[in-house]
Amino acid sequence: MTEAEEKRGCCGGCESFFLYNKHDPVVQAFYLNQFGRSALFISFMFLSLGILQLANEQAGCPKNEDGGYACTDENKVYGSRPSSILALMALVGGLSVSVFMPYFGAVVDYTDYRRGCGRVCAALLVVANFVQIFIY
Repeated sequence: MTEAEEKRGCCGGCESFFLYNKHDPVVQAFYLNQFGRSALFISFMFLSLGILQLANEQAGCPKNEDGGYACTDENKVYGSRPSSILALMALVGGLSVSVFMPYFGAVVDYTDYRRGCGRVCAALLVVANFVQIFIY
């Protein structure tokens, strides 16, 4: 084995397979972004099950023998059926992001508070995920 092959390590050939260029900060940012997005998706996946269960219980839907809920049109939570609560959450979240994102983007782009905004957002995400632990 040559010295160049030893420096590459066991995963040295994987860089070309995954199109990873460790010298380009844009590529590194893209890969790190994917790690963050997957963590948020996993937390939402588990949280959505808990939210649906709590919505069905609050609406007073009877539980079937197979573990599901049998809701009728009379069973409502916050004015909608329990099965629509996740869509309602996505609607409210999407609208609030579309309203506040231009202002937040302007603060990040045109002021010196870029790193501070990132720290505040990261802290808010950690606190929100910590609170979500106790929901289910």
